[in-house]
Amino acid sequence: YEIKLLAPLLNCFADSSDVVRNAAKNAAREVFGGLSAHGVKLALPDVLKQAAGEETTSWRARVAAIEMLGATASCAPKQLGAVLPKAVPALADALADTHDGVREAARKALEEVFSVASNPEVRAARKELLAALCDPAHCTLQALEALEQREFARAPDAPALALLAPILARGLRDRAALTKRRAALVCGNLAALCAGTAQEQALAPHLPLFQPLLETNAVGDAHPDV
Repeated sequence: YEIKLLAPLLNCFADSSDVVRNAAKNAAREVFGGLSAHGVKLALPDVLKQAAGEETTSWRARVAAIEMLGATASCAPKQLGAVLPKAVPALADALADTHDGVREAARKALEEVFSVASNPEVRAARKELLAALCDPAHCTLQALEALEQREFARAPDAPALALLAPILARGLRDRAALTKRRAALVCGNLAALCAGTAQEQALAPHLPLFQPLLETNAVGDAHPDV
């Protein structure tokens, strides 16, 4: 029943009354926070559509949905692996929105995800990673360099992997050979770190994103280092 309630609640985010909007926001957070990992998977598409503006023209409704995506960072560990691989790219897309309120909500939501990433190396590169998510065209290489310069003592957890995935994918799609090479090296290092650990399951949702890009660069790139 909670899944069926979520869509009407999301529609109430755009109501003209502050009282209704706040009540809907609080209720939706309670519904979303009480779902199982499977329930979150079922509910997430509606929240993602609202955050992307596919089902509303109200920036307030989008901000509320974005805040809910940020709140997924406080989900139970089993839920994080299901939610964050889809939530973080949606938040990264919202950073490019034309409305200041939407951009600020997306930035704060990503900060929430950063706050629960336990990997110290990822935390240390927080500034560069957030810059790469906000401005991928100009800051992706610096973020990859920051990651490459750090020695990872343990495998990154689900929040860290979710934050790294859009940056690595952007690097693998870049036209510059240096950027693609660094992205491929970091991908390989992450896979090696996660192999044989509990974080293999956290890495698995990102493999369909990485593998085609790596295969394309391995076969089709003219630069031997790539």
